[in-house]
Amino acid sequence: MDKEEDFMDKASKIHLLFCGALVVTSVLSLMFKWHSSLSGIVVILTNGYLLAVLIESASRAGEERKIKDGILLARPAYYFPFPAKPWLGVLILFIVITTVFGFANMYIASAEVIYVGPSIDALATSTASGISIPPPSILEDKIEALYFSLVTMITLGYGDFVPATTDTRLLVMWQLATGGLLVIGVFPLIVARVADF
Repeated sequence: MDKEEDFMDKASKIHLLFCGALVVTSVLSLMFKWHSSLSGIVVILTNGYLLAVLIESASRAGEERKIKDGILLARPAYYFPFPAKPWLGVLILFIVITTVFGFANMYIASAEVIYVGPSIDALATSTASGISIPPPSILEDKIEALYFSLVTMITLGYGDFVPATTDTRLLVMWQLATGGLLVIGVFPLIVARVADF
């Protein structure tokens, strides 16, 4: 056996190459302000990958339960092999980066996220009651877009940025659903790791 084969099996290579390509495309599309449709395609591929992995793992779990119960099956329902366990953390990191950067690019392109937090001008020109409402500014900065995307993904809530239109709210709901898929996929892995100790 070759040392390279010991280091990483074929399934792990395929998963890492696919997710790595998604990460690179997602990060570059934000850095160079490529068209947001590319980010949409990358996020759709990421969601499809997550769903395929979740469906495959559910079918495998069902098969394992049947085998434990003494029911023999004609053939297993495996569609693609899973990567080796040591590479799962890297894959999860790739998926999170792809999702955050992909949605950040779409938020910049939509230009329908407004900033409603305090500003220096608003603090300097407060009203007699001490309350000041700054004029909204459109989310255009890459760092602000990454912040908005990350906060949306981990559902901490905003306070300073608000989706202003129905299209942007739908985009936010899509990202929340993607974050939910990640939680559904990642939580069992964490529990399995803790159970191994």
